[in-house]
Amino acid sequence: MRLPLLLALTALTLALSVSAQSVNWVQYINPTDRDDYAFGVCTFGDYLVVVGSASSDKFVALLNKNTGEVVKTWIGNFGQFTSCLSVSDRLYVVGAGGLYIFDERLNVIKRVEEIEWRPEAISFDGSYLYLAGWMWKDVDGDGRDERIWRIEKRTLDLDLVAYREYYREWNKAYEYYSNAYDIAINPATGELWVVGEWSLSNKTTGSWMPDSPHSLLVIFDKELNVKKVVEYPRRHENYLGILRGVCFDEKGNAYVVEIFVLDRGGFAKFDKYGNVLAVNRGVGGWKIACVGGRVYVFGSESVGNYGRHVLYVLDENLKLLGKLVLSKNVEAHSWFSSGKPAFDSRNLYVAGYDDANRIIVYSISLTARVVVEVVDGFGQPRD
Repeated sequence: MRLPLLLALTALTLALSVSAQSVNWVQYINPTDRDDYAFGVCTFGDYLVVVGSASSDKFVALLNKNTGEVVKTWIGNFGQFTSCLSVSDRLYVVGAGGLYIFDERLNVIKRVEEIEWRPEAISFDGSYLYLAGWMWKDVDGDGRDERIWRIEKRTLDLDLVAYREYYREWNKAYEYYSNAYDIAINPATGELWVVGEWSLSNKTTGSWMPDSPHSLLVIFDKELNVKKVVEYPRRHENYLGILRGVCFDEKGNAYVVEIFVLDRGGFAKFDKYGNVLAVNRGVGGWKIACVGGRVYVFGSESVGNYGRHVLYVLDENLKLLGKLVLSKNVEAHSWFSSGKPAFDSRNLYVAGYDDANRIIVYSISLTARVVVEVVDGFGQPRD
């Protein structure tokens, strides 16, 4: 009589999935009557911070996380913000126009505006800030500036500790063009992962090199020394396009995402050493988050004659589990761009914009759903 029970125990299968169940709230923000954009978001105590641009000026909004109500806004001079993070009672915001520190009331504590580059993303390892972006510099001496990566290490007071200018070797008959879009710290190794791309165009004709652009992922140590470079030209089987975001699971595996460029795009998974494990070309996106054994990617898709904000949910093997159309009731094309989403242990937050000149912010509830199937000793499913 005990054999069927033993067989049942050995045949136990457990499937655990975390999926986006519902949208808590949607907030529309119109700081001006012209083009307004939102890029990154981050949590800041009981608030959600949204950064972007109001017309052509730098913009920050402080929202109530529970309701989406706009508590306070800040508009600076010319420029735009793309990324933010909070440390204790300080808010750090970066983008075109400089590096800023705000307090809880959006008062400027410190700013560094005289910089020669454009930071796109920021991360924090518990001691130092790390920034990634791009700059113009004549690195081959032909009198023309090339666009190259710049990585910085700074203190919490924004003092510069170290920096690195990074670019790949190339045929000097071409102009070099490169962007770094995201930086994140691998929890398993403590190393910095920066993702982006590089491309070449002919100096005489302006035409692109046939295998441009190249997907580019670079791993740095905390002193900004290069540990590993992963790049795929456009014709390579693992080519994804311009890498936009990176996140990690608890084991240190990395997940990167790219929107579709021409006929290529999608997602890729790497181990903590930078070796590719899997590629999924089914869908693409702009922003990515790793939460509870799932990968959440924000992209766009044509639904009902409009480009919609869409959340795709994948497992750690990059299998698509489902999707949630976020802007399905809006009669406007909706877009995501650079910048990170945010998670506060309960909800996932993201910001984008639409062609009605509005900033759109979403709060999405993540709910765990457990399904257990037991097969008894006679091969029959049991509750």
